[in-house]
Amino acid sequence: MARTGFSEASPDHRTLVGASMLVVDDAGLVLMVRDGGGHRLPGGPQAAGETLPQAAVRAVAARTGVRAEVSELIGIYSDPTEPWSADLAVCFRGRPVSGPLRDGAVWVEPERLGELGIPAASRSVIEQGLAAD
Repeated sequence: MARTGFSEASPDHRTLVGASMLVVDDAGLVLMVRDGGGHRLPGGPQAAGETLPQAAVRAVAARTGVRAEVSELIGIYSDPTEPWSADLAVCFRGRPVSGPLRDGAVWVEPERLGELGIPAASRSVIEQGLAAD
């Protein structure tokens, strides 16, 4: 039998790659999206033909109404304990350019992020991104 290099846990042998963005405005507020009982960074899956920065920009606009631009890469992550997450998650830092907020999107002071029910892995990514200041 030929070795494919893919995990048997992935029946279609595709890797789901997601892109998110830590968007910080000039006042230092962080853009978050309500998600069930908590909040998360805006993001989504990479579409065919998209670069990862393009995927992050598109996902931020689709989920928040805010058009943002990427400024830097925060990191590349994988969390196999989270069944809802991408196999690989790429997070960028960016800044807002324009656009009004959609329902479900909020600007939050960094000191209030702990009150929002953000998963531990996401909090770690946010802390890394904010530490770059």
